[in-house]
Amino acid sequence: MGELVTAFGLGNTAILNNVCLLPLYPGLLAFLAGNAGPQQQNRARMGLLGSIVLLGVLTMMIVVALLLHLLNAATEDVLPILLPAIYGVVILLGVLMILGFNPWARFQSVRAPMLSNPYFTAFSYGLLLGPMTLPCIAPLIITAFALGANDAGKLIDGILYFLAFGLGFGWPLVVLPLVAVQSQRRFIGWMTQNHGLLTRVSGVLLIGIGVVGFMTEVVPNWRQGDDNAKVARWEIGPVLQDHTEPVYALTFAESGLVSAGGVGNSGLFNSGADFDIRLWSDGGLITTWAGLTNSTESLATNGDVVASGGWDGQVHIWRDGIEIAALDGHTTRIQAVAFSAAGDLLATGSEDGLVQLWTVENNTFIQQLTLNHSRLTSLAFNVEGTLLVTGSLDNTLWLWDVAMGARIQTLTGHSNWVQGVAFQPVAGGLLASVSADGTARLWDVTTGMTQHTLTITGQTEPINAVAWSPDGHWLAVAGGARVVVWSQDDFSRPAITFRQHRAEVLSLAFNTQWLASGDEAGVIRLWQLPD
Repeated sequence: MGELVTAFGLGNTAILNNVCLLPLYPGLLAFLAGNAGPQQQNRARMGLLGSIVLLGVLTMMIVVALLLHLLNAATEDVLPILLPAIYGVVILLGVLMILGFNPWARFQSVRAPMLSNPYFTAFSYGLLLGPMTLPCIAPLIITAFALGANDAGKLIDGILYFLAFGLGFGWPLVVLPLVAVQSQRRFIGWMTQNHGLLTRVSGVLLIGIGVVGFMTEVVPNWRQGDDNAKVARWEIGPVLQDHTEPVYALTFAESGLVSAGGVGNSGLFNSGADFDIRLWSDGGLITTWAGLTNSTESLATNGDVVASGGWDGQVHIWRDGIEIAALDGHTTRIQAVAFSAAGDLLATGSEDGLVQLWTVENNTFIQQLTLNHSRLTSLAFNVEGTLLVTGSLDNTLWLWDVAMGARIQTLTGHSNWVQGVAFQPVAGGLLASVSADGTARLWDVTTGMTQHTLTITGQTEPINAVAWSPDGHWLAVAGGARVVVWSQDDFSRPAITFRQHRAEVLSLAFNTQWLASGDEAGVIRLWQLPD
């Protein structure tokens, strides 16, 4: 909603930017008056014609959004190439306008074609107003790319954004024809009398936007490019495609990469859905673990044993693709499962508000302790197995002493629910959390304080997943269709960003060689860690 309000506001500023709109307003008003009937009595028809002009504007906005979507989808990493050029043009145009030069002066002679049908003519006016205003609002193009476009959801966001912008500068096309001619003339007269001032003010605004854009968008991209060159090269690995539903969970077991997912609902629409767990190795599918009747949301492994939890309310224990146990400690959907680093403890968290701790010995699972935790989303052990962290829908993280079975601390700072948690797998390591607020946080659990708040440029979607590499050097998060990786050497900016996914990334997992990421389209990508 905030982006749409911003777009509507930008559209309203375009009304005052007379260098774009003023040349067309007199002709437009004259056209509407000339087709409204004798002595301009037919206000209803004038309003109808104005609405058709606005429809033309909105149609052009949809066309522009679709073109940007296709360009962004066809050209990976297009932003780093286009941003310097676009912001450079914005600054140049601002300088010219401050000097009093009107870069769009030649547009003043442009007229919409006069067709025999006045309604078609009104529509053509609207089609022309859109592209003739966009050059004055070049930063809008930047925003459109930031909102852009890999999956259908983002495409819809981009179209809505452009429609809000079109409504912002197009509403006078409906209102002006309905007011008195005297008011119309005063409006056009005021814009004409203040032509020079408005041009220079617009120039100052464009320079400001261009400079801020360079500092916040272009420079970080350049710095990130330098970092990527310095970091030993990550390599793009195989793409694994066999799932027909979103991949909600990944984990690396001794035998390979284990993946699972489903339709992500309570079973109302599970007819014919793909609920099978898959095992991958060397870039290929090894086997499929069948038998589940609903979606899996979480996976964990202690080496050769894999635990899975999902919508059927049971924790399933697998070994070599065979289910060796089903744990019945919960009554509703399992949202998270995690083994301790030593493999002797299993924690399971459910929508029923309980966290169950199980001791593990010789593949036997004994329910040891129950913790009360409503609104749980995620959980993880520290490397020593002494602490358990749980993420919550109340925007907090709860820290538990495993031996005492007691909550010892509540960590606050996120402004939306916590999506995932992960302890750095080193002694005394940092705790990472990701949230629907679009940020990741690193915590010192001894003090309960945030050490770093990690932000991603242009990130508006929730961050869905977080994972540390086994040596604790790399931290990966999944936001939108991107996988962003930081090095522990420098949390001030990402070390590398992967944009190859075409759908929202939902899950992550590391081993010593690979980072795996699974998305909403059922695609799993592998990235080889640098030496």
